[in-house]
Order: sequence, then structure tokens, then C-alpha cells
Amino acid sequence: GDVGIADSPLRPAGRVRFGDQYVDVVSEGSFIEEGAYVRILKIRGNHILVRQVQPVTEV
Repeated sequence: GDVGIADSPLRPAGRVRFGDQYVDVVSEGSFIEEGAYVRILKIRGNHILVRQVQPVTEV
């Protein structure tokens, strides 16, 4: 799934920025701090489930 940046704390719900779009999401249960990178795991209707991931670094 796409990777975005948490625009607010996810407790477990919050808001994530994907490019220039802001989307309401739910984490898979864990608290995620604002500014953390997250990846979309599943989209079901208008519910988007995300998980925290490490930032992607290019070599």
C-alpha cells in the first residue's frame, strides 16, 4: 500500500497525508505519533487501516 505521514497522533484513529491529500485512517491498534510514516494495509469501504513503517531512504 501507499506510504504517508501521520498529520496527527493516531490513537488509533487520526489523519494521514498522502502526497497532497489528507485522509482519516485507523491504525491496527497501536499508538502512532504525529510525523511517523505509515503504510496502508487494507481499505474496506471508507475505512483505511494503516501500520507504522520505517522511513524509506534512497541510496
